[in-house]
Amino acid sequence: MLQPALSEKFQQIAAGHDFFCGLLDDGVIRCGYSPDGVGVVPEGNFTAIAAGAHHACALDAAGKAVCWGRNAADDADHDDGRTEVPAGVSFSAIAAGGAHSCGLTIPADLYCWGQNPDGRADPQTGPFRQLALGTNITCALRPDGTVFCQGDDSRGQSSPPATRFTQIALGPEYGCGVTAAGGIECWGADWAEIGAPAGEFTAVSAGGRHVCGLRPAGFVECWGKDPAPFPYYLTPVIMPAPGLSHRELDAVGIHQPVDLFSWPDGRIAVAGRKGAIVLFAEGVEPHTVLDISDRVDGELGETGLLSAALDPEFYDYPFLYVYYTNVVEEEGSEPSVTARLARFPVSAAAALQQDELILMELPQQHTVHNGGAVRFGPDRMLHLGIGDDDQVLEAAELSELYGKIIRIDVRGATAEQPYRIPDDNPFIANTDARPEIWAYGLRNPWRMDFDPQGRLWVGDVGGITREELSIAAAGANLGWHVFEGDVCHHPKRWGDNPCNLWPDTTAPVYQYDRSAGDCAITGVLANTRYDGVVFAADLCSGRIWALTGRGDSAWHAQELARLHSPIYALAADANGDVYVLTARLGGIFKLELAE
Repeated sequence: MLQPALSEKFQQIAAGHDFFCGLLDDGVIRCGYSPDGVGVVPEGNFTAIAAGAHHACALDAAGKAVCWGRNAADDADHDDGRTEVPAGVSFSAIAAGGAHSCGLTIPADLYCWGQNPDGRADPQTGPFRQLALGTNITCALRPDGTVFCQGDDSRGQSSPPATRFTQIALGPEYGCGVTAAGGIECWGADWAEIGAPAGEFTAVSAGGRHVCGLRPAGFVECWGKDPAPFPYYLTPVIMPAPGLSHRELDAVGIHQPVDLFSWPDGRIAVAGRKGAIVLFAEGVEPHTVLDISDRVDGELGETGLLSAALDPEFYDYPFLYVYYTNVVEEEGSEPSVTARLARFPVSAAAALQQDELILMELPQQHTVHNGGAVRFGPDRMLHLGIGDDDQVLEAAELSELYGKIIRIDVRGATAEQPYRIPDDNPFIANTDARPEIWAYGLRNPWRMDFDPQGRLWVGDVGGITREELSIAAAGANLGWHVFEGDVCHHPKRWGDNPCNLWPDTTAPVYQYDRSAGDCAITGVLANTRYDGVVFAADLCSGRIWALTGRGDSAWHAQELARLHSPIYALAADANGDVYVLTARLGGIFKLELAE
């Protein structure tokens, strides 16, 4: 597919069946590889492009059209003429369909070429002001807003309503338009109308099995048929559309970067799984703040330095908090693993390792599901996500800290009293519960983040089919081990109707299955300069999403990018810029989204 250089900017894009093309600001066309030869683009400067199923067309400033790509059906022994633009005709608009092409001539008449078994390519006298082509139909919008269509009408796709439209779009066997009142009305294949939302739109676009409309406020909503996992959906995106780019930071020496945060002097601190925390800044030599590689393994299972954070009032409380697994390997026996929350005093940008204060230790039976993120809330309380240590039953037990998010006060910590319990913790009055617990029912809360409203977003890595993103409120039961997402987990194992035993669980705000190569939600980021957006990412697929919505529900996800590297975490600096931490050595990327 097309991978534009960061310096190239596009003024128009078009997608076909198995290719993508873009028109640069300077009028040059760029197309990705296509088995039909669409990637071999014509030379020159153009003002418009269009994509059909297996061919593309473009228009230059003088009105001259050119088409290229496939010029015959798969089983044909001769060309059908879809790319053979008639000579001596000037156009004001161009469009490409399944096996035919059309343009609006300078007098605004309809002129087509290519396959024409059903009248789809018949010439028509205008005037017309907009053109749209489907697989086997042609439609044009008249100046009064009515629609003319011709071609195959087996699904009613060539029989538009008498409604007046401001813009139209065609799919394979249907059409849709924005009405004069701002609504969207469709005709043809009935599934194109399923779930069409009410309200006002300014533009519409039609895909193979779905439709998208643009709201006046800049949000996009889509509907139609989606094979899996949900048959009907609405998908808002950040608008203006994300102009996604990235630049790799020079973080060589960091083995598997797992966390990133801002240092008070403006540098970026990067924590590596092997045990080092290093400061980076452009044009400045990297500086190691902490190196506890002698205490962690970083290669055994999911062990290592897992997360770090500074005290939010660093100048008054100059401490660095680190969550890591201490691994002791003795010959002839299994490694001994202990999860530790530790505090290091900091002086002159160096952690005083000899003054480490261990605030909490949790013995681990396994080298997976060890947790967890260290995050300070707006109340300055330390929150820590702790995995279930692959002991699924522990997540539901309030007498254990495994599979929990804890909330503790670490100000004034001493060896005798390493932390205090906040008076408003939800289970402080429950004598059968650990008072540190803030939320429970988690499998492996690898990453979490507070949004500007103070809500704690947590990504819980799933076990079999689902990955979930939830808001962890005080006392919330997030469902594991009975639920995975909103699906009853192993119902036969737990007896009849086991999910009825936990009626008060908190449902995920967003969940996804593993059908697209996903395997673990490892990125959660809610506090950035992109107001109202929560970012999420998956380890295996390298996918990054932006979630938008309102309140605690009705959040919807739009995929932004897919990196060719596993993603360990998402993070933000003091400016709210978004960083992606990947499996590549030094693989830290900054995402730059158009605002």
